Amino acid sequence: MLTQNQLKERLKYVCGSDCATILGLNPYSNVVKLWQEKTGHRAQEEISNKYVKSGNFLESAVRAWFEAETGLKVTLEPNLIVHPIHKWMAGNIDGRINKDEILEIKTTSCEKGWGKQGENKIPDNYLCQITHYMAVTCAKVCHVAVLIRGIDFRTYRFERNIELEDIVIAKEQAFFEMVQKNECPEPASSAEIISFHGYHSDASSIVADAKTQEYLDKLVDINKSIKELEQKKFACQELLKLFMCKNDTLLDQSGKIAGTWKSCAQSQRFDSASFKEANEKEYLKYLKTCSPSRRFIIKTTEGL
Repeated sequence: MLTQNQLKERLKYVCGSDCATILGLNPYSNVVKLWQEKTGHRAQEEISNKYVKSGNFLESAVRAWFEAETGLKVTLEPNLIVHPIHKWMAGNIDGRINKDEILEIKTTSCEKGWGKQGENKIPDNYLCQITHYMAVTCAKVCHVAVLIRGIDFRTYRFERNIELEDIVIAKEQAFFEMVQKNECPEPASSAEIISFHGYHSDASSIVADAKTQEYLDKLVDINKSIKELEQKKFACQELLKLFMCKNDTLLDQSGKIAGTWKSCAQSQRFDSASFKEANEKEYLKYLKTCSPSRRFIIKTTEGL
């Protein structure tokens, strides 16, 4: 578990947890947001939820489980480790087994991206992270121990991949140089535009260039196709329902269940409009302000 001082110190470096973001593989952040944090244009986001808390408290248990399962002894290394050559590159590792082997610990509620025990397959964002750590520590091997849903314990063993490491270092160095020059990376996604400009939009227009017009025309065609398919889907559903009549299950010609049309229990819904009309003051007390957003709409041709 990193202290506030450690988190602040890490802002001076490119660390392992930054790697996936820089390579565009972090589903929870983006490179513009990371650049803003590193340059002080945005306060470092304090992530404190039940998943982070459980991960922090379970780390020592997973480490002990790894030792029991593998017979390997893990030594804690609480200090930030800096790359021997690239002084802008650093990392906090979860443990060292010996000078050539390190340990990375994960806890998760989802097994997506994780291979079965014995398969060397982990999510891409974590592969980037351990590649960074092996570069920083000069370790030849990184062991990964993961606890999935609190009961499924798996281990993986990765050898140092210099080719992948060179790609990671080049991408990270380019990012760090932009931090040093206070030059923001060019946004490559709508999320990165929002990170840089916020949700405010100017009341102004921009004319599409040739490439943009091509994408615009393509999207209009896609929207047309979607509507046509939705209409065909509805028509097929209606024909199937007509055939089923009062039967609640439809079998295909091999006898397997192909679909159902069953009665649902009567449900109750809160009539917010009527409640507001009858109890406006009480209604206003429970109104919740939603986060701002920008709504994207394509103006299509007549008939859509």
